[in-house]
Amino acid sequence: MESRNPYLILGIPFGTGRAEANKAFARRMKSLPADAAEAQARRVDLTWALQRIDQGPRQPDAEVTLYRLPADPEAGSVDGSGVFAPPGEPCPMGDAAVVDALNQVRIAAARERLRQVLRYRSARTAPPTP
Repeated sequence: MESRNPYLILGIPFGTGRAEANKAFARRMKSLPADAAEAQARRVDLTWALQRIDQGPRQPDAEVTLYRLPADPEAGSVDGSGVFAPPGEPCPMGDAAVVDALNQVRIAAARERLRQVLRYRSARTAPPTP
């Protein structure tokens, strides 16, 4: 089984006929990159896709060997709550160890910022002249 989908390579909906595939092929060929090696690779892919569509199934709805994207992009989204969209749970900040660790991170961040400011200012300040 081929792991590439010719319809996705040409950028057309699944089951599109030869006429639309030819138009998509022409559009894609016009937008080939300037790099000769990359353009040749893309040209080979586009030609393969067009040939594969020619040899494709006569009943596209019965085809199961090609992967397809859902027609409705919202089909996989989850609305509301439930097993696949559980409600949020607040982080328990009452634990003394968590509060202490958070304070240590804040102190370390403040020290690092102070070091950055001092380095910046000392680099811009000229030494005093006698």
